[in-house]
Amino acid sequence: MRRIKRRRSMRFGPIGLGLIWLGATAAVAVEVEPKAETAATEARTDEIESTETEPLATVFDEILIGAAMSPLVGPERELGHAEITEIPYGDAAEVLRSVSGMAVGRMGGHGLEPHLRGMAETNINILLDGAYVHNACPNRMDPPTSFGAVDSFDRVVVLKGVQTVRYGGGGSAGTILYQRETPRFRPEERWRIHFGSAYATHTESPDLTLDATIGAPKFYLRAIGEQRDVDNYKDGGGNEVRSAFRKQDATFALGWTPDYGTEVELSYEDNLTEDALFPGAAMDAPFDENSLYRLQLRRLRPEARITAIESELYFGEIDHVMDNYSLRPLTAPMAAKAETTSDTYGGRFSIDSRSGAHARFTFGADFQSNSRRAVRIVGPDPETVSRDQSILWPDVEVTDAGVFFEGVHDIAPRSRFLFGTRLDRFEASIGEPDRKPFGSNLSPSGLYELYYGEAATDWSHDDVGGLLRLEHEIENGPTLFVGVSRSVRPADATERFLASNNSQASKRWIGKPNLRASRHHQIDLGATSIKASRQITGILFLDRVDDFILRDRARAQPGVLLDDRASIYRNVEAELFGVELDAWQKLDERFSLLGNAGWVRADNSTDRRPIAQIPPLQGRFRLNFERQPWKSSATVRYAFRQKRIDDDAATRSGLDMGETPGYAVLDLLGSHTLGSGLEIQVGVENVFDRLYADHLNRSNLFDVEQVRVNEPGRTLWLRLRLASNRDN
Repeated sequence: MRRIKRRRSMRFGPIGLGLIWLGATAAVAVEVEPKAETAATEARTDEIESTETEPLATVFDEILIGAAMSPLVGPERELGHAEITEIPYGDAAEVLRSVSGMAVGRMGGHGLEPHLRGMAETNINILLDGAYVHNACPNRMDPPTSFGAVDSFDRVVVLKGVQTVRYGGGGSAGTILYQRETPRFRPEERWRIHFGSAYATHTESPDLTLDATIGAPKFYLRAIGEQRDVDNYKDGGGNEVRSAFRKQDATFALGWTPDYGTEVELSYEDNLTEDALFPGAAMDAPFDENSLYRLQLRRLRPEARITAIESELYFGEIDHVMDNYSLRPLTAPMAAKAETTSDTYGGRFSIDSRSGAHARFTFGADFQSNSRRAVRIVGPDPETVSRDQSILWPDVEVTDAGVFFEGVHDIAPRSRFLFGTRLDRFEASIGEPDRKPFGSNLSPSGLYELYYGEAATDWSHDDVGGLLRLEHEIENGPTLFVGVSRSVRPADATERFLASNNSQASKRWIGKPNLRASRHHQIDLGATSIKASRQITGILFLDRVDDFILRDRARAQPGVLLDDRASIYRNVEAELFGVELDAWQKLDERFSLLGNAGWVRADNSTDRRPIAQIPPLQGRFRLNFERQPWKSSATVRYAFRQKRIDDDAATRSGLDMGETPGYAVLDLLGSHTLGSGLEIQVGVENVFDRLYADHLNRSNLFDVEQVRVNEPGRTLWLRLRLASNRDN
């Protein structure tokens, strides 16, 4: 199979990353003299050194600032390993459905797209164990979460809005962190094994997961593997939905832990998805593979003035192939295939420190670069697919280099102040602007000039983001918080440089090279009440956006030269407003009740119309029962009708398929823990076999039509999980 020749950029490149790593290594080598300790600090240090069973990362997170992981109340949600692995998820994005304010768009059984506070794609910063991964499919068959091996993560942290400046520019809607803990071994331990197998009504063969670690107090070797072979599912109407895929994930990590405060890990991860079917696209994906390398270092010294030094490097490369003939009958006039690549490398370095007992600070630098190429080739039949039809991504590169500083200061016994700022240098370049497909006079640059009157040019921009947040705990009452932030989100590779041509103008999809970066100005207001048997959090947020990047149809708007309904991009003014509610109530020693809701309204202020692809009011209610060794739950997932839509391609964007009816779906779950670490889980999703679909639909890259995919009907599943360890 032909592969696109890769181009390596050296603009910042390995030299810049090497400097970051050398800086981290040098900083770690410097011996930091601890301050005189208070009795409380000494006691805490003794507790840490004597801890054998609690993960050290968890202990230190209570001490260090780690803004994403510190116990800040409000717009933050952490999913632990038990919740991540509660049911056999087919895609890492599915674990996010339980978070208020989050929704998931479906194109098939694989590659679900997370939405947070009404925004998606690069409006959300998603890190897989510290590394950025960017999709290789222009139509996003493979968003970053599609490369996550679900059961291998120990926690998922969702930060809504701008709650930290540590994780790069952008992230205006929020940040999602998929994280693994560093294994720590007691002297008498030798190995640990976690094994799982699951089977559902639409799986071809049982899912298999294995997490095995051998080690000692100063080192470990870890291997993680997952295998899924998923068949098509049926929706609530008994209709078969083309959603099958095969997925294999493998991770190998070598770690060094010479003392209680030092962690060094070198890892390699491979994610392979094959024969993925997508009813929400005109193509399927026979092949999608990501190879990801990481080098991570963490030095923790809670007794010193400098409490932590962290450094990491990562490099990933993705190869993706999609076509309209190998996994489906050829019904289009031409056989078509797209071969694409997406390579990302980056690094991060940070130092945490404290000043006295009431102030903690973090400063650091980060960098990431993503380069992508994609070409669509066609032929009269599958045997003659060889002619370039569109240079979808004409060898483009997007980079972000930034420095940041943030801190937390206790300004009173029950009040604290969080602040942060970052400076980013954004760059975007194009390597093949004048490459013309076979038999066409329209190169990517020609398409940009045709629709916007501007040639393909490189782009750069410097900007500042930041946040301020105040929290106050009322005595015997709730904690109130208010936060304001500014964040800057540049256009991604698709928005800026996509060049999908077609003989029919309405089926073209053209990026705009000189799109201005979106500038988000947000405010969060909320309150959290935490009692022994009850927790309630309510949040209001408002996001006013200058130069919001809007996907629209060409109708000779300002800055658009043609009126032919091609899919184009432009900057507009926008406003998003929303509400998020979370509540938990303990009924007695065995029963508890929880519920949440999220709602957002998004308006294109320039054109005075709704922004497309905004989920309706939705959430869930859940009743839990626990009496060891038994656990069970009943969950109702619900969504209201979505009436605020933008579904007219003739006069608007047409990105919504239409109004979506509301629904309520019941799921049941039960588990029983046996001896020797064995657990049996059984569940039924969509108990009453309801026919329903979420409002979020997906676009079709080949003819830009919208397709809404129904959710699975009644699904039964069974899973066995085994956890064991050997002391000697």
